[in-house]
Amino acid sequence: MPTGHARPVSNGATAGSTLLLEHAVRRAVNELGMAPADAVEAATLTPARASGFDRCNPVTGAPLGLIVPGYAADMLISDGEA
Repeated sequence: MPTGHARPVSNGATAGSTLLLEHAVRRAVNELGMAPADAVEAATLTPARASGFDRCNPVTGAPLGLIVPGYAADMLISDGEA
């Protein structure tokens, strides 16, 4: 993406966001004045709930959508060098 925007060859319209989640949260805090916790919730928990990821996993029975004890989760923690 030389221009930083994903565009289909057929019509050149914007195909989707290339904005990273961490940048979106940072912009919400710095440019919109949101509290950091509210910005993180807006970028993570709100879409998870809208997509149904706050319900139980039908296979394991464990709830999804939060990183708290008792919830199913796959997580990667990186130091930014990986």
